[in-house]
Amino acid sequence: MLRRNLLKILALPLVSGLSGLIGCQEEMIMHSGFIAPKNYSKYELTAANLELIDFPEKITGAGKIERYMITGAKKCIVHIRQRHALDDTLPEYIEKIKAIQEDIYKILSFLADRGVKEVYVEAIVPETEDKGNKKAEKFLAEKEQRQVDAEICERNIQHWQKQLEEYAKFLAQGNLQDEKYIEVLINSLAESRVRLRKLKKEKSEKEKEELERGAAFWLACENRIELRAAETLSSYTAGNEMSKSGRRDLEAFLAIMEKREDILLDMVSRSEEPLVVCIFGGRHAFGGTYSCSKLYSREGKSSIIDNLDKWNKNNPDKKFSLIEITPERY
Repeated sequence: MLRRNLLKILALPLVSGLSGLIGCQEEMIMHSGFIAPKNYSKYELTAANLELIDFPEKITGAGKIERYMITGAKKCIVHIRQRHALDDTLPEYIEKIKAIQEDIYKILSFLADRGVKEVYVEAIVPETEDKGNKKAEKFLAEKEQRQVDAEICERNIQHWQKQLEEYAKFLAQGNLQDEKYIEVLINSLAESRVRLRKLKKEKSEKEKEELERGAAFWLACENRIELRAAETLSSYTAGNEMSKSGRRDLEAFLAIMEKREDILLDMVSRSEEPLVVCIFGGRHAFGGTYSCSKLYSREGKSSIIDNLDKWNKNNPDKKFSLIEITPERY
């Protein structure tokens, strides 16, 4: 509905003009598992495009991997599509989010083993980047301690329960008169149960936080990757406020979608690596039919501007190729 309304506001020719200011590039076709210019082999391949060609067609956890080569690209951006909002507390929705994040964890694990050290994650801004990585380290230590504490409590409950049953049996047989000791046992058992309930509540709250932070955070907890800012504080704040406001006008849409996509491209363009990995919502689309040809899939995407086309035309010495990964259970 939002997309239809926006197209009415903009009118289709204007949308095409926004995404292809001076027309689309040369003809692109499907080669061996990737889309590229028909005669791409006559050009010298950049490090970024060699990474794209070498990128696997299948990864555990990935349902679909789509590769789009742009001639002369200096960077290849890998967009792992995610779902992440937990405003809806329906159990089946939360389970869906969990399944998708588990798939992303498998994908990132593969990429980390392959040498990827940094992942750009939406909702992380430069001001919180260092805090996010330090929090990941602390989070893992706290998680391990909670597990140890819970196991101790479980053992204490079993111990006091067994002691209580034995003393109650002796008391019933008249072999033991120390009712005060029975009271001590009951109190100890009750205290252990209260402590265990508290630990389980903390565990549940932390698991929700862990799920909200997503798979990249899980790998950061394991010291396998470092989290990188994917947007500015101002773009995140504006997008978040517009989203919460419920507004459905063009200004809100651009703040939530397009401006944040442009900012990500600018931020990852500064990376020294030819292959950069980012995690952004699955409705975002960095590419389009101008940058990636008519073969580009728009399935499940809401973006209306071909950000890659706009960026590549404005920054011919910093062009991007694109890889999109859709998790298996997306």
